[in-house]
Amino acid sequence: MSFGSFVTKNRLKMGLSRRQLSILSQIPELRVNRIEQGRRLYADEVPRLAKGLGVSESEILVRVDQDHAAQIEAERKRTLEQALERMQHEEN
Repeated sequence: MSFGSFVTKNRLKMGLSRRQLSILSQIPELRVNRIEQGRRLYADEVPRLAKGLGVSESEILVRVDQDHAAQIEAERKRTLEQALERMQHEEN
């Protein structure tokens, strides 16, 4: 699950709209929307989102770390696939 999905899931679980989460977390509604869409999360938003979602900062940080690790793994896989394709084309 991506970090944005984590935020959306927890927001909906609490029965909150984006506007309500925005008010509780003191993060502009547009930023909440962008975070849920998978855009970059800034460090100062972590404690505010945790408070707004009613979760611990560590729970959010673990999710951010997992999401980052998944992105790195996906990029590594794409790079390896591209390298293999190039090698196959060079052999022909």
